Amino acid sequence: METPAVGKAAERAGVSTGQLRDRIVARLRAEGREGRNFAGMTRADQQQALRRAVELTRRQDNPRRDVKVVNDALYNSQRNYVERHGGKVIRGDKSWEAHLDNMGANASTLGDSIILRSDATTSEVLEEVFHFKQHPRGDYSQYGAEVMRCLRERDAQMYLLDSAKRYYIPEKETAQTRKALAYYLEQLRGDGSR
Repeated sequence: METPAVGKAAERAGVSTGQLRDRIVARLRAEGREGRNFAGMTRADQQQALRRAVELTRRQDNPRRDVKVVNDALYNSQRNYVERHGGKVIRGDKSWEAHLDNMGANASTLGDSIILRSDATTSEVLEEVFHFKQHPRGDYSQYGAEVMRCLRERDAQMYLLDSAKRYYIPEKETAQTRKALAYYLEQLRGDGSR
């Protein structure tokens, strides 16, 4: 963790080395691994964990001051869809927001529950509802967990790009979606899947 590469990555991300280390640990935990396992990982796996921490963390350390919060009509329609299909949407609960902080995420779908921050963006709401729909359909469940996750994320990012004009998603969010899509496509090429 104290290598020049980590220092440069932290500088590019605009965070301290300690903050980047916390993000790496959160990403590893989200994948079911312990942060202390980082030292024993191969160099390629360490670099991949570092890239994930930098590239996929939408949350910035200045608490989301530039985000455009989802409009009430869209949020309510998406929440109503989830609730009509047996799900639950948790938004703005401080303990769940702390959970999202630990994961290094802005939103998450856990089974039939969607967790959102109080200032959730249009992209976050649409993406998590998309994931909510994927679960009961069993999208890509014939693959291992990591490949399934990458394929589901790929589809969600493509959906967001296709929906950008329809839902007036800000360009800043769309640029982040493009980066996430490129990342998942790279992951899939590395796995030799689809």
